Amino acid sequence: MTPSWRSVTEVARGFGGRALLAVWLGLALLGIASLGVSHTAPMPKPTPEQRLTHALLDLRSKPGSTLLVHVIYARCSCTERLFRHLVERRALPGFDETILFVGDDAAKRAAARKAGFRFATVTAAELASRFGLEVAPVLFAFTRDGQLAYAGGYFDRPAAVVALDGRIISGVQHGAQPEPLPVYGCAVSPELQRSVDPLGIVYRN
Repeated sequence: MTPSWRSVTEVARGFGGRALLAVWLGLALLGIASLGVSHTAPMPKPTPEQRLTHALLDLRSKPGSTLLVHVIYARCSCTERLFRHLVERRALPGFDETILFVGDDAAKRAAARKAGFRFATVTAAELASRFGLEVAPVLFAFTRDGQLAYAGGYFDRPAAVVALDGRIISGVQHGAQPEPLPVYGCAVSPELQRSVDPLGIVYRN
């Protein structure tokens, strides 16, 4: 029995609908993965190259003190919580503590300085060219004699609420070299942004 044109059309329409649904689901899942990649998958860890350590030590204002540098990206969604944590705890007495801010925010600059931090700003391009960094937020801790003792993230798991900088700094202060935590944050350089988010869903220019 020869199928009618109507039945053939219905079958084709049903197949086409399923195919479109499968494509839509695939794109949706890819989009969701892209949205979550910056905070659920760790970013590449900073490499303590000579250029990086020299550039960070140039930020030192109190020779002979433990130097702490907090690299924070203005366009990263986790910035607000971490920045609020730093301002609430205030700069630590006896330390040389700087917030290296990628971008510019007059309100954050004023709040940081009021809390006792030095506040320096750079562009994403300057962060890459001068410091060789492509990710944030990152914490760097140098001993009193200028040795890099810590270069890594603030959190031990994705979506963590409590920053562990206090534990890290205490370890450095007592002569330890804490194991670097993953960098759960954001890609800063355009090249890394394209690599982790090829669809441009998270990092839109």
